Amino acid sequence: MDGEQVDARCILRATAGATCLSRIHCVLRVSAEMRKGSRGSGRDRDHIVRHTIVSQFDMAKKLGMRPPEEMIRTDDELRAHRDAYCAAIRASHPEGKMARSWPLHYLIRHTAFHTLDHAWEMEDKD
Repeated sequence: MDGEQVDARCILRATAGATCLSRIHCVLRVSAEMRKGSRGSGRDRDHIVRHTIVSQFDMAKKLGMRPPEEMIRTDDELRAHRDAYCAAIRASHPEGKMARSWPLHYLIRHTAFHTLDHAWEMEDKD
């Protein structure tokens, strides 16, 4: 994928799939208190979810987006943020813009992998 033009719709579907997976598939099934272990430094479910969302805010800054002033608390607020994030990716893609120092396709892959990795972590520790 490096050095290639990427079909933005395909990548956005993959990213949306990863974020939906963590929010719906994993979070609703995982206990709030999880088994302690070396992975995740003993964090509980809500801390991991909060970390994942805050990390997405940081990645969105690479597209020139401003983070919300307060933590997102509802699914509708989260959906609105992700819609804006995808819109920023769509706007940057045809112009060949970088996400600051990252190629756009790397930002998309990193977003998806980071979310999926924490979804797997929660499944493993539940």
